[in-house]
Amino acid sequence: MKFTHLAVALFTALLVAGCAASPEQAARNRAALTDKVFPDPADRQGVFLTFPLESAGVYNTLEVLWFPDQVTQGEIVRRVQGFCLRQGTTRFSGKVGIKKDLGTKAVTLANGQKKMARGAFFSCL
Repeated sequence: MKFTHLAVALFTALLVAGCAASPEQAARNRAALTDKVFPDPADRQGVFLTFPLESAGVYNTLEVLWFPDQVTQGEIVRRVQGFCLRQGTTRFSGKVGIKKDLGTKAVTLANGQKKMARGAFFSCL
């Protein structure tokens, strides 16, 4: 339970920091979190944001925003499957489901420009 509160506090802090920080600092914050979620640099290609959500001691949900002109949704699902398997629990089958489709929206890049990104909350099943 304490870790859930920590995750919520971290998300809130990142959100506030992202609003108050420069686009460059916000990009560094996003990159640091994405590096932890996807340790393989190839899995980070085309990803704008990742945010894991914890429940009962494991990260069972992952929010991902990606650039569809750089990576397909199928490839994102494969990467999320790897994330789920790295949790090291037998609770997950290795399959991934879309918990909530966030659609497409404009995001601000490190250089301040806007770009369209697709997003979803994925569940480890």
